[in-house]
Amino acid sequence: MAKALVNSATTGQGEHGQGRPDSVPQRDINQNALVYADRLREHQRERTRERYQNDPAYAQYQRRRQSTYQAARSQSDPVYAERERARKRELQRARYRNDPAYAERERERQREYRQRQRARYQNDPAYAERQREREREYRQRLRERHQNDPAYVEHQRQRQREREREYRQRQRERQQNDPAYAEHQRQRRRERNRARRERNQRVNQLQSVATVNPVATRMLGTNQTNESTN
Repeated sequence: MAKALVNSATTGQGEHGQGRPDSVPQRDINQNALVYADRLREHQRERTRERYQNDPAYAQYQRRRQSTYQAARSQSDPVYAERERARKRELQRARYRNDPAYAERERERQREYRQRQRARYQNDPAYAERQREREREYRQRLRERHQNDPAYVEHQRQRQREREREYRQRQRERQQNDPAYAEHQRQRRRERNRARRERNQRVNQLQSVATVNPVATRMLGTNQTNESTN
C-alpha cells in the first residue's frame, strides 16, 4: 500500500513537474495510509451490518459467537463479568423506563414465570429443595460480600434508593391516571391507620395497668393473645 501511494504521488509530481520520487514526504504517505485504512474498516463494518440485517443465519452465528466469547471471558475475568452485568442492567432499566410496551411485556413475562415457579415448587419436592439450597448459598454469599466489600454495599444502597424513587413515581402517576386505584390506596391507608390506632390503644392500656397491678398486666396480655389466636 505504501509503494502504491509513493507511485501515485510520484506520478502526480512528474506530471506537474514538482519534484522527484525522493521528495515525497514520509508524513504524507503515512497520513494517506491511515485514511485508506480507516475507509477500509468503515466499508467492512458497513458490509457486516448489512449482512447482519439481511442474513438471519449469519446474525444467529454472530450472536452465538458473541455469547460464547462473553461467557468464556466472564468466567476468567470477574471484573469484565461484573461490568457486563451492570451494563445489561442499565440498558434494561433505561428501556423499561422509556418503552411502555416493553415494560408491560416484561411484567407479564415475570408474572407467568412466577406462576410456573410456584406450580413447580408445589409439585416437585426435589426442585423445591434445590431452590432452598440455592437461596441459602446466595444469602451466604451476599452476607460475605456485604461484610468484605464496602463499595458493593454503597452501590446496593444507591440502587435501592433509585428503585424506591422510581416506584414512588410510578405510584403517583398511577394514582393520577386511575381513580379506582387511588380509591383503593386511600382505603388501605385508612385501614392501616385504624390498625395502628388500635395497637397504640392496647399498648397504652397495658402500660396504664402495669403501673397499678403487674399481675393484671400479665392476665390482660394473655387474654389478648388468646383472642388474637382465636
